Amino acid sequence: IIRDLKNFSHNQPESFSPTNIASCIATSLNLAKHELKNRINVSHANLESLPLIPGSESQLSQVFMNLFVNAAQAIEDKGHITIAAQCDEQWCTLTIADDGPGIADEALKQIFEPFFTTKPIGQGTGLGLSISHDIIQHHGGTMTVASQLGAGTIFTIRLPLKQTDRADAA
Repeated sequence: IIRDLKNFSHNQPESFSPTNIASCIATSLNLAKHELKNRINVSHANLESLPLIPGSESQLSQVFMNLFVNAAQAIEDKGHITIAAQCDEQWCTLTIADDGPGIADEALKQIFEPFFTTKPIGQGTGLGLSISHDIIQHHGGTMTVASQLGAGTIFTIRLPLKQTDRADAA
C-alpha cells in the first residue's frame, strides 16, 4: 500500500515512459480497497496482455482511482464494476462499467466540468472527473461517459499506443 501511495501521489511533471495499464489498475484497486471491500465485486479479463503505452503511471492510476471510488460511492448496497480492454494498432480502449443508479442526463452534460458534483455538500469537490478528463487529454486520448438511470454508468477511455507530439505529463 505504501508503494502504491508513493506512486499515486507523485505529482511532479514527469516524462512519459512505457506504462503498464494493468499495473495502474491494480494500484488503483488496491488504493480504493476501503471503498470496495465486502460490497463491490470487480471483474476484469486479459488486462495483463495489454501492450505498454506511453504515459504517466501515477497520473493514469489517479484516473482509475477516481473512477473506482466514484462508482463505489454511487452504488448504495452491493454492486459490480467491470473493467474491459481491447487494443488495435493505434488505440487502447478501456471501459469501466458499474451497475449503480446511473447519472441523470442533466448531470451528464456537466460531468467533466470543474467543481460539478452530484454528491451532497461536503462530500465531493467536483474535481475528480475534471482532472481525470484533463489527464487523459494530456495523454492524447479521450474519455467519454454513457449512463442510464437505473442501469449504471460506463466510462470509456481511449489512449494512443504511440505518442506523437506530447513530451510529458505536466
